[in-house]
Amino acid sequence: MNYSTARIVSKNDDGVIISTGTGFIIRFAEHTINEKKLFVPAIVTNKHVIKDAEEIVIRFHLSNLNGERINNPCEFIVPTNEFFMHPDSEVDLCAMPLADLYIQAEKDRIKPYYYGISLEQIPTSEKLRNFLPTDDVVVVGYPDGLWDEMNNLPIFRKGILATTPAINYGGEKEFLIDCAIYPGSSGSPVFSVKHLFNKKTYEPILSIELLGVVYATYQHTVQGELVIKDIPTSTNTFIPNHLGVVLNSTRIHEMNEIISEFYRDMTDEHIHNAIYEKSDN
Repeated sequence: MNYSTARIVSKNDDGVIISTGTGFIIRFAEHTINEKKLFVPAIVTNKHVIKDAEEIVIRFHLSNLNGERINNPCEFIVPTNEFFMHPDSEVDLCAMPLADLYIQAEKDRIKPYYYGISLEQIPTSEKLRNFLPTDDVVVVGYPDGLWDEMNNLPIFRKGILATTPAINYGGEKEFLIDCAIYPGSSGSPVFSVKHLFNKKTYEPILSIELLGVVYATYQHTVQGELVIKDIPTSTNTFIPNHLGVVLNSTRIHEMNEIISEFYRDMTDEHIHNAIYEKSDN
């Protein structure tokens, strides 16, 4: 999970930072062509993280062309028009395929290094029923813009499910977590991490599943009023009460349908090879 996220910085047309947030990588449109397992790697975040930005800077780890990790990180500059927006204006979710980043890096004979979350790790509405309130969750991201700058690594926070993910909180495809959520946490993935055993061999198994994406939090105003706010991307006077609002995993599957449809009629030969990767990379 250390390598599944990337720090996102949004700047205005004067180059001034207006927000920071979290993005994470998913393998969308997973399929097989000519016995090759292919997918479209894309970075997912909230719409409000990149709102009003003229320039977006994403910091990645790097590898050489053979996939061997290089210790030095690299920042990529991308335009906002590269992002696929969830068609529902009320759903705070967007995704950007990484092909252009590969094209930028290829000039220096490097490429982004990351762990892409498989769709198989993202529960459907049916599988969300397996998760109940008080189950442990792990939130990975950059709260208050903090991260291990020297090693380019995110911050891990632990909490619990405050509501049942399979039950639409407030009638929306959302649930609550009891976890400290601060500015910069926007777009953070929420994972279930469980130590299980193979029923036949009793060998230990580490199960990691992506339950959703943090986008908002309950906060108190200084006057004591309770409100739900998009997670601020800069410091303000609201007081968080550590209840995060999370888009459940079915919203990510909806993004997969949009991206899969866009690439459906394209083949390996018709597009840059960075969009599709072998699954063992």
